[in-house]
Amino acid sequence: MSEPAPVKPLFNIGVIGPRPVFIGGHDDNNIRQQIKVYISNILSFYSEKYRVVGNTGLLHGAEYDFAQVCDTLNMRFNVFLGWDDQEKIWPVSDGYTELLEKASKIIKISHGRYSPKKNMLKYKQIIEKSDAIIYIVNPQFYKLDLIKPVINSKPTYIIRYG
Repeated sequence: MSEPAPVKPLFNIGVIGPRPVFIGGHDDNNIRQQIKVYISNILSFYSEKYRVVGNTGLLHGAEYDFAQVCDTLNMRFNVFLGWDDQEKIWPVSDGYTELLEKASKIIKISHGRYSPKKNMLKYKQIIEKSDAIIYIVNPQFYKLDLIKPVINSKPTYIIRYG
């Protein structure tokens, strides 16, 4: 009788990324397609050694695209919700509810309406709960403040576009 294959260890990869307005809009444009390819390559690389779990805020834009890539690759993902009803602040919600329902875990960070502070708390949780980070940024708006403490402590992939 053959031995069962060893179980791969868990590896959480978090994403921090911009809204659609900063990555060409809500449609599946060239910038978003390229970002999805980079995300897919990073996730696939880690999936050779680990059971990858994605950590995302599921905001429309790069974080939403990250969850879609996880789903396409049949990888689990967790959603960190920074405030109540976050889907209601975007003009487009194509597939948001369906993707949220596919999440392995939904972690509520805070309640009430959106505030920048709640968004930063959400990012902090994603960073703390992840073994590696994908930071998607436009050089025009490039800020390392959020990610700077992480860069030397865990693998960090910065995808620059624009």
